Amino acid sequence: MICEINMTRAIHMRLVSAFLSMILFAIEPAAAQIAQPQLGYMRDASGLLRPIFGIAAAATLGAPVLENVISFACSAKWCLAKTDAALVSFTPSGGTEGVAAPAGPAIIAHANHGAWIYYSSTMQLARWKDGALTSIDFSPDGRVLSLRATADGLDYAVIRGGSALVWIEHFSPSDGSVTLIDFFALNSFAPDSFAIESGAVAKEDVANEVMLLDGGVLASSHDHVTLRRADGTELTFPVTGASAFHAAGNGYVQISASSGMWILRTDPGHEQLSLLPGAPQGALQRAPPGALQSESVQRAPQGVIQRAPPGAIQ
Repeated sequence: MICEINMTRAIHMRLVSAFLSMILFAIEPAAAQIAQPQLGYMRDASGLLRPIFGIAAAATLGAPVLENVISFACSAKWCLAKTDAALVSFTPSGGTEGVAAPAGPAIIAHANHGAWIYYSSTMQLARWKDGALTSIDFSPDGRVLSLRATADGLDYAVIRGGSALVWIEHFSPSDGSVTLIDFFALNSFAPDSFAIESGAVAKEDVANEVMLLDGGVLASSHDHVTLRRADGTELTFPVTGASAFHAAGNGYVQISASSGMWILRTDPGHEQLSLLPGAPQGALQRAPPGALQSESVQRAPQGVIQRAPPGAIQ
């Protein structure tokens, strides 16, 4: 009788132990995901799109999810990436769909339930919605630098001819109307701005990349990136050779530069620039969402120079 009781207890303990092991096995991946919040995505030097986990100052890169990426933009819920001849939409949970698109880069701006896409090589505008592309009649009359979605259409930054001016205009697709919003000189992001022709500003101090943000604009010159708010205040970050901006996620911009791959947090009051870890070259290796196949590096936040709006007492 005693032997049967002991055997019953032993079996019971083994079942409890197995059950607890199953619970711990299920909890560990969830705990890892909680410990590794996803900031967004980055395009590495070889064109692989990789998730960014952790915090910006100590980021971890996950396994690549897409290859041959030329440009991309991510919101809080989904991403749209341009490869050489396709547009690919995907979510962190794994849902993916794609359509054929003109070759070359594209400028992408997320909108409610969709996105605006401008093909730089063909100078065509399209609307992405529910997995389908619709061409839009749009003639910006110049080189489009950036798009920003609005409630009734989009804003765009354009430079025309040999001018050093960037025009920010609003396009309403419902009636095809265009309205001037603002304009600025490319050299206005230099430390002491005035006309390049006068010799007051060196050519390397002229902005070469521009990105429209909600409530501001981001621009680069040879050794810094400037975030200018709508009220005229500026934050300047030391980044050498910035050549491309990408919307990496909600409130984050990836900066591709000769000095490395950077991520900039743009939320007002929380601005911070951090260096991303280097991504290895190689073939695409897919990993499930939240997988711990990654590489990481810890970097200290980079310095920031604050500027007051023009005319303010300093």
